[in-house]
Amino acid sequence: MKRLLAIFFSLAIAPALLLAQGRGGGGQGMGQGMGQGQGQRQMQGQGQMQGQGQMQQDRLRTRDRIHLNTQQRDRLRTCTKEAKQVRDRLRQMRKNYGSAPYGVAEMRREQAQLREQVRNMDQLHNQLMAGLNTEQQAQWKERIQTMERERTEVQQFLDSMDQELAMDSPDPQLVRHNTRQTEMAVQRWQNEYQKMEAESE
Repeated sequence: MKRLLAIFFSLAIAPALLLAQGRGGGGQGMGQGMGQGQGQRQMQGQGQMQGQGQMQQDRLRTRDRIHLNTQQRDRLRTCTKEAKQVRDRLRQMRKNYGSAPYGVAEMRREQAQLREQVRNMDQLHNQLMAGLNTEQQAQWKERIQTMERERTEVQQFLDSMDQELAMDSPDPQLVRHNTRQTEMAVQRWQNEYQKMEAESE
């Protein structure tokens, strides 16, 4: 009789135990599923935030670019091109002065041609500056100031070369040195033009 009662009791509680275990396992599965889902959503959210941040930076860079009209853009490109041509001439003059013999007459002739080319470069620069509006000038204030400093240096080096070449026996090495200094100043001047091109649209 006791055996029958024990068997009956075991059969009665077995389904309840199985049900409880099923619920427990299901809870763990649901917890894991929810955790994974939250992690994926967090990763997606971070990706969206990064994408939005990049788009915002791109918009800021575009907004910060200085708008030029067609005439202003053409003048800027012309100034950059002319500065390069002046640099090329100075570089060739420096090479010529380093070779012997190189007569004083040739040096004076090349100096006169350089002066004319720099004068043309100055005129183009003045046209560019006169064509910028007040806002553009304010945005490029530092660049304009840098170019004015380089412009002054170029004139000073050219004056030194003129004085030396006006002598009966000019020193070719001194003229060559001033030519190199002028070339470097024009290069810095040209660099500002190139930066303005990069910053404009």
